[in-house]
Amino acid sequence: MRSSQLAPRRALAAHLESFGDGMKTQTKEIFRWIAIAAFGGFGVWAFIYGSYDVITRADGHWVGALVTLGFLGLFAIPFYLVAYICFRRQYRELFRVLGVVASIVVFSELFAIQRQLHVFDYFDRHLREMPWLCILGIPVSLVCLFGPFYAAQWVLRFCIRLAQRRTDKA
Repeated sequence: MRSSQLAPRRALAAHLESFGDGMKTQTKEIFRWIAIAAFGGFGVWAFIYGSYDVITRADGHWVGALVTLGFLGLFAIPFYLVAYICFRRQYRELFRVLGVVASIVVFSELFAIQRQLHVFDYFDRHLREMPWLCILGIPVSLVCLFGPFYAAQWVLRFCIRLAQRRTDKA
């Protein structure tokens, strides 16, 4: 083939390759805006739905209602943060939000497991029968008290380290 016949084919191949890159960029933008709408919308929905429920059932106890509204705001903040971070395109900051939320979940679940296992009830029931159990109870109590804090701190540090990792631009 002549070079004059190859030129249009090369131009068409280059155009098709750039068209695929444009589609990838458009797909990323679509997913970005879907994430912004989904997380922001869920945060707004959770706060408004919870606020409506709290306000309609307040029965004159406005201090308790305000405290509950404050906790609803704290519940909705991570969803607003994810939407804001996606809007600003600071995707590494998502690891920090994930770390805070995950550490709160780990902390609360570890305390809930202690209650479900009735660790302290066991020691209360058997302490009079077996006084030596107090020696074992002190380390177990310390682990139950400080363990959730250390686990939550470890999860938070792990997620912050993920945010600080370098990524190669391909």
